[in-house]
Amino acid sequence: MKKLQSLLAGAVIALGFAACEDVPAPYGVYNEGDDHTVTDVILSADFSTSLGAFQNVTTDGEGAWIIDYKTAKATGYDNGTKVTTAGTYYLVSPEVTVPEGPTHITFDYILRYNKGDENQQLLINENYNADNPTEGWVVLNQKWTEGSDWTTFEAADVAVPEDYAGKTVRVALRYSTNATSGSTWEVKNFKWLKGEASSGGGETPIDDGTPKTLPYTATFATDMQGWTNFTFSGEGAWVIDFKTAKATGYDNATKATTAGTYYLISPEVQLSEGAAHLEYAYILRYNKADENQQVLINENYDESNPAAGWVVVNQKHTEGSDWSTFTTDNIKIPADFQGKKVRFALRYSTNATSGSTWEVQSFSVLEGEGAKDGDQGNGSTANTDPQEGDGTMDNPYNVAAAQAAYTGTELVGKAVTGYIVGYCSGTTIGTAKFELGNDVVNTNLLIADNPEETNPNKCVAIQLARGNARTALNLKDNPFNFGMKVLVEGTLFGPYLGMTGVKSLTYYQIVR
Repeated sequence: MKKLQSLLAGAVIALGFAACEDVPAPYGVYNEGDDHTVTDVILSADFSTSLGAFQNVTTDGEGAWIIDYKTAKATGYDNGTKVTTAGTYYLVSPEVTVPEGPTHITFDYILRYNKGDENQQLLINENYNADNPTEGWVVLNQKWTEGSDWTTFEAADVAVPEDYAGKTVRVALRYSTNATSGSTWEVKNFKWLKGEASSGGGETPIDDGTPKTLPYTATFATDMQGWTNFTFSGEGAWVIDFKTAKATGYDNATKATTAGTYYLISPEVQLSEGAAHLEYAYILRYNKADENQQVLINENYDESNPAAGWVVVNQKHTEGSDWSTFTTDNIKIPADFQGKKVRFALRYSTNATSGSTWEVQSFSVLEGEGAKDGDQGNGSTANTDPQEGDGTMDNPYNVAAAQAAYTGTELVGKAVTGYIVGYCSGTTIGTAKFELGNDVVNTNLLIADNPEETNPNKCVAIQLARGNARTALNLKDNPFNFGMKVLVEGTLFGPYLGMTGVKSLTYYQIVR
């Protein structure tokens, strides 16, 4: 009997070794209960004890993917210090050659405290460059189910477009957070498999690059609908809150307001040849100035300079008295844009003293005449005048060049020249004055390339701190400086009075 048992055991062991010899390297190791055959697997990593062949790439700020609770985890929040640290980090796969036929990616995840779908993305890249790791990625999916506890995992199942068949690619999990508050994303059992994605699984990309056609509607109940955040200056971003896209500089927990200017930018939209209009529902509270909440349009959007080229469609919005009653505006799109591919943006701005809260529930682009023309203010947020100079004392920036040079990062030791055309009597661009009045102040100047300029979007604001520069230049005490050309050197910064500014002057001269 013992001899028979020994023979059986030997046979089982032999079969076991034979089976192991059929397992391809490097991927094909399964957890118990896996219902896929070895040849189904293209890539696999369970993230229970390590990140495997995946690599961390931090492209902005601080932070990285870590192994925690037997998952690959990304979060900017430190539970020990109760502090959130801004950062963007990718978990990048090794190279994979995609087989012919349908394939799909599956994994289990927990997502908590989602602040924007674009902060958690599954990406693919056929031209990955480690020296420039943010380029070339295409979004496979950024819509995930938010959980309510730390034990229940959701199942993702995302189809990979068959356009990638035969190509060598990488995939990545991309996570991003600002320094105010961010999500936590835990991922395990990551597999790329042959075959079709199951029904009810992951979604296809929200924006695949194809222009949207009319009628087009984005509802911001659960996600940004493929619209992208761009913070031009300061801090802050649009978030999903109360089933709206929300912008505010005010933190109810700390009772503090943080200065910032941020855009929520639509996918590309193909307008028809005939008339078209916008219809959007919103709540606006605590409005400090109309120019702080603008609806913009752009026919020449440049991802490398996302603040350039915008034209104001409307900046006059009805202020509400509660948090439940939405106002719907119906605004004509200027005829100049008919038949063109354009993008729209919601632009919000606040200073550090106090700002509004703007919640947008839905945004539609529709055919037909709108009910009314928008209030365009001064029309354009961009200065398209010729740019001159390099910012040195020998070759100072003109105003247009100074505006183009400042992209959100302070630039020290820059020379700027222009004509003194006015001042701001208050703290916003809406208080710009282009003639001397009884409210003239001694704390700032507006300069422009045109001595007769009356559009504040074509001005740079000069901050006059206490000292010699204020004494010599301010219009309150020196009204004869109005219309004169001035050369200053200092630090480019913003937003100051709602525009690009120069502060901390180290040189000034009236050019006669």
